[in-house]
Amino acid sequence: MTPEPLYTDAQFAARFPAVFRDLGGNPQHTCMAWGLEIPPAWRPTVWALCETIHTVTTHLAATHPELEYTVVADQIKEKWGGLRFYWHGETAGWDATTPPPRTPAADAALREAESTVYGAVLCAERVIAGLCHVCAAPNPLTAAGGYPWHNTCAVCDAALRAANLARIAALDGARGAGGAVPPAVVSELQNLE
Repeated sequence: MTPEPLYTDAQFAARFPAVFRDLGGNPQHTCMAWGLEIPPAWRPTVWALCETIHTVTTHLAATHPELEYTVVADQIKEKWGGLRFYWHGETAGWDATTPPPRTPAADAALREAESTVYGAVLCAERVIAGLCHVCAAPNPLTAAGGYPWHNTCAVCDAALRAANLARIAALDGARGAGGAVPPAVVSELQNLE
């Protein structure tokens, strides 16, 4: 029996409902329809990032409730071995033609909050860039020997390479004498789709 994964999409949505309000939404309107597209090893770091975002927005709501500021995740995914956390901030009553009246202090607080969130996202992206995407060990292999599309430590890299070599050997073994894949294997592969 496999253990329940930590930090599931549902746990993120329950703890940070404003940030993940689009989670599971219509894919024609949001990239969050597919959930958090990141390895399980990265989820604790993204959780800590969301805690920081929650702290910033809670503080801003306490000091400037008129702003009704919230941060919304647009997409959270792995791309080229790194975290991409796309987000935007929203202020209640915002209309591009008639922005709500705000005090200079509220504007400054809003700029500071967005700057803090931006910095926290950059920090999380940098932290994750140095973690193995399988086990979250620090100091993963880089382009010199590692897979170019994700970061792995030496142990996980060796395991991935061995698994891939085993898959290749199995496929080669399944090929007939003429090099063609037997019809039974083709139908099995088609059933996987």
